[in-house]
Amino acid sequence: MSDIGGRILQYKTPDGVPVDLGAEFVHGSKSNILFDMAQEQQWPMHHVFDIDDPEDMGQQAVVLGGKLSYFDEQVVQDALEVLEWLRGQKLDDDFQDTSVYHYLLQHCPKASRASLAIVDCILGATWGASLTTLGVKETISDENNWEHGSQNYVIQGGFRRVIDHLKQGLNIKLGWRASSIDYSSAKVVVTSRRGASLECTCVLITAPLSILKDGDIQFTPELPAPKRSAIRTMRMGAAGKVVCTFTTAFWPPALHMLLTDHNIFTQIWMYGQAQDQGYHVVTGYITGPGLALAEGQLRATVIRWFVEYLDLIFGWNGVQVASDSFHRGMVHSWAMHPGARGCYAYPGVGTTGCREALARPVADRVFFAGEAVNLKSCGNVSSALESGHHAAEAIAASFWRARL
Repeated sequence: MSDIGGRILQYKTPDGVPVDLGAEFVHGSKSNILFDMAQEQQWPMHHVFDIDDPEDMGQQAVVLGGKLSYFDEQVVQDALEVLEWLRGQKLDDDFQDTSVYHYLLQHCPKASRASLAIVDCILGATWGASLTTLGVKETISDENNWEHGSQNYVIQGGFRRVIDHLKQGLNIKLGWRASSIDYSSAKVVVTSRRGASLECTCVLITAPLSILKDGDIQFTPELPAPKRSAIRTMRMGAAGKVVCTFTTAFWPPALHMLLTDHNIFTQIWMYGQAQDQGYHVVTGYITGPGLALAEGQLRATVIRWFVEYLDLIFGWNGVQVASDSFHRGMVHSWAMHPGARGCYAYPGVGTTGCREALARPVADRVFFAGEAVNLKSCGNVSSALESGHHAAEAIAASFWRARL
C-alpha cells in the first residue's frame, strides 16, 4: 500500500478541511488505550454524545419514513428497552446461537417489527451488518464485555494524529505487500508480491480479516486447522461513508446523531469537526445492502441523494436547507478498498471461539493482532491497539523462552 494507517484514512478537502473516511470516534474514556493516548499527547477532543446520559440522548433522533423522532419518544424507548433486554440475557452451555433478529423476535416480549427496525439502525448498522447476520451469542458477549464507558469523542484534527504519533522512529516499507510467509525453519521468511524477501525471527500479522479470508498471504506450512476454520467462519462487515461540508449548520445544535430507516444512509453524524475552517461536516454511514446500491452509482449521484435526504429531514415548506448550503462532498467504500475489503469484523452466527483461535500464535514465530482478534470486543481502534500490546507481550515472552 502507498500509505500507512490501514482503516484510519484521512482526506483533506481543497479548503484544508480534514475528513476521516475511516475510523473517527473514540468510544469511551475508561481504561481506554486510545483515549489515554489522546490525553497524554494533549490532542483536543470534542465530546459528541453519551449513550447512557438520558438528557444527552434525548436530543438525538431516529428518522422513520422521513419523520424525525427523538430518543425520548415512545417508539425509540421501546427499541432501547429491547436492547437492554438483549444485554441482560445470560449465556450458558445450552444457549443456542442464531441471528439477533430471530432471537429477539422469538424471545423478547417487547420486540416488534417497528422496534427491531430501530434496533437494526443502532446495533446492526454500527457493526456494518444487520440483525439478520449478527450472531446473538457473540453480540451479547461483546456488549457485556465492553468496559470503556458510554461517552463518545472525536479528535480535533482527526485520527491522522494517531498514525503520525505511532509511526515515529519506525522503519516502514510502503508498497511492500506480503504474499507469502514461510515459517518452516528457524527463521521466518516474508516475501512480497514483487519477489523481495525479508528474514526475521518472528512476524506479527495485522492484515484485516478479509485479506486472510481471500488467501492473499500464503503460509508454509499452512496454518493450523483451527485457525483456518476461524478465518473461514468469521465475518467482515461492509461499510462506506458519504461526507459533505456545508456553510451552515441547519440542524439543532444539540443533535449529533441520526439513526435512519433509509435503505442507504443508516446513520448520520453531525459534530462540527471543521468549524475552524468555516464549514460544518455531516457524515452519512452506508452499510449492508445499501453499500452495494451506492457502489453501483456515480459518486455525484450518491452525494446528491444524501443532500436531498437531508433536505427531506430538515427542510420546511419546500426550503432546501441542505442543498442551499452544500459546499463539497466525497464518497468512500471500504468494501472496495484493496487493502481492507470491508470495515471491521462483527460477531456473526456460529463465530464463538473464533477470535481466540485466530489470536493464538503459531510455532512461537507467527503472531496475530488487529481489531478482529481482540477477545473482549472487536470493531474499533481501541480494540486493535489493545491486541497489538498483547501481541507485543507475547513476542517478548517468546524471545525470553528462546534464550532459555
